[in-house]
Amino acid sequence: MTPIFELWTLLTRSREHMAASEWVTLYEDDVTNHGFAAPVSDDENPLVSQSLFDEKRRETTQYWLKTLPEAIIPRLFAVLSGTHPTLLSHGLMIAYFLRGDPIILSGSIPGVSAPTIQALAKINASLRECHLKDLNKISDDVFASLFSKLSMCEILVLKGSTKVGKKSIDAIANTCKHLRVLNLNFTSAPPASIAFLTGECIELEILKLAGISLINDGSFADILHISDDSGIPLRRLRRLKLRHTSITNQSLKWIGSICIHLTHLDVSFTPIKQPLSLCDSSTFIPELEKLSLTSTPLTPTFLLRVQTNVLLDSPLKFLRTLHIGAIGASPSPRIRSTPDSLTLTDDVLDSLTDALYECKLLENVLNLAAISRLTSSDLSGLPPVEHFTDEIGDDPAVYEASPLQTLNINNTAVDNEAAEYIATCPGLQILNLAGTKLDC
Repeated sequence: MTPIFELWTLLTRSREHMAASEWVTLYEDDVTNHGFAAPVSDDENPLVSQSLFDEKRRETTQYWLKTLPEAIIPRLFAVLSGTHPTLLSHGLMIAYFLRGDPIILSGSIPGVSAPTIQALAKINASLRECHLKDLNKISDDVFASLFSKLSMCEILVLKGSTKVGKKSIDAIANTCKHLRVLNLNFTSAPPASIAFLTGECIELEILKLAGISLINDGSFADILHISDDSGIPLRRLRRLKLRHTSITNQSLKWIGSICIHLTHLDVSFTPIKQPLSLCDSSTFIPELEKLSLTSTPLTPTFLLRVQTNVLLDSPLKFLRTLHIGAIGASPSPRIRSTPDSLTLTDDVLDSLTDALYECKLLENVLNLAAISRLTSSDLSGLPPVEHFTDEIGDDPAVYEASPLQTLNINNTAVDNEAAEYIATCPGLQILNLAGTKLDC
């Protein structure tokens, strides 16, 4: 059976992801709005017909694929790539699926090859959103040839495409001047080329550089352009991911002074010991909503600074999500934990929860799982806190319930005593209790 017949079978018989009637409705709307000629009868409609495969049916299927509106093509392709990726040959993709926006190609689709990427530049050069993930067999030259054509691209995701290197990054910098989102996680992008890019693509709002091991304080200074008097690069940045890099506290100081609109920061698995270095800027302090510190060698000084500042001038006061799993641990087997690294004892947990009490917007504290010292008493700060409406206390008390929405305490020493504390969180939506002593 040829791919086009297999595709027709899926379109006519599959109801797992989208009802045929929805496809028909979308298509009929497009016929009305754009004047496409619809099939003569329902018997010729490949979305409802159940007749035998023949040449006429093949031609009808091809007709429908060619005339489907561009708004539908990415949705149909997403369904097929998720459920039947082997059906999507190179020929089928370039004939029907490289139009519309966004384009999402990944290494899980065997048919994606260098000619597919090269064809994309010819078929859809006006693309605004492009995802090319885990394409480890595509060379830097092939990627660069595509990016040199995508002058209108605003969102580019290259996560896990390990051969993306200097030529690709230089092509992006020279061509994609309106880029707002760039994901280079676990690529081979050299820091010097990334620095060139951040100087050219000044509209960047989201930048992800996880797993680029050559990024350290020295190279990151160039990426931030800290010696640039204009201060234009990365001023618009809202989200920054630097996990699995080699930056330290010094880089955080620069981030705090340059990325003044930052709301999301991920520095997990880095040698950072003092996240509040973000506060060391004398000008602006970013108002963080999400901070990821998983497996960072924090020191007790971190807690001391949180407590003494009472978070009044801290970037943590706007936090909604905090990831603190394995704090105090070494970010890498190659990096030894220092003697002053924070260890999650009962006293440290009490201090941490007291310090975070002032984070009134905090909803998600994730990755508390596998902390063996975490016990029920460490959750005693969850119940509402009593506040009086006047200094004397004559007026009725006001109780502020915890805004917590997610709690992960898998594989800890928490027992049934914790139930009464957890029950006081009315907004809790996700609760993970596997491996605890609670009777569930």
